[in-house]
Amino acid sequence: MADQSTYEALNRSMIECGIELRKYVLYNSIHMEEITSKSLSLLLGLDPNKSEVFGHTTKAIGFNQRVLLLMELGALEEKHHTKLQWFLQIRNQMMHNLSARTMTACLSYTSLKAKELLKAFPQPASENEEQQLVGAYVDLSFYVQKCAQDLIQTVERRAKQNVLRNNIRLEALRGELKAAGIDPATILD
Repeated sequence: MADQSTYEALNRSMIECGIELRKYVLYNSIHMEEITSKSLSLLLGLDPNKSEVFGHTTKAIGFNQRVLLLMELGALEEKHHTKLQWFLQIRNQMMHNLSARTMTACLSYTSLKAKELLKAFPQPASENEEQQLVGAYVDLSFYVQKCAQDLIQTVERRAKQNVLRNNIRLEALRGELKAAGIDPATILD
């Protein structure tokens, strides 16, 4: 069992690597990844708890591929792509790069520049650059959460439309079976 000094050293190391900021980024990422996975599963008629492609295994496709697929399916608007890519770049650096201890350091490893982020999500000039960048990331994460809410509404709307279309098709099939002299109950029910 580790002694108290080991725990203290570990705690200092975690603070030095920017663990609080990383935890916030991780929380937002997990939330969005869950929503994209479940949305795709539902849109494609898959059980989200059994899908290997959209599930929680190493076989699952990445967040970026899920976002692109959602856009191709028309469930997520193309206008969100750039900001979702920013979100993903920050997430990747914060989760995989020990040197990305601050938002300033994190952005230095991405194609996203601080000026771009602050232009899209302006912050009070009275704050220092790091505070502004963290505030802009918080605003970006709210933007991504709004995208997630829109995505959920789109998936719900499409699910209702699919049920309605399927009911119409089922009724048409029943009519065709009756016209052919076949009792639909023997086949469909």
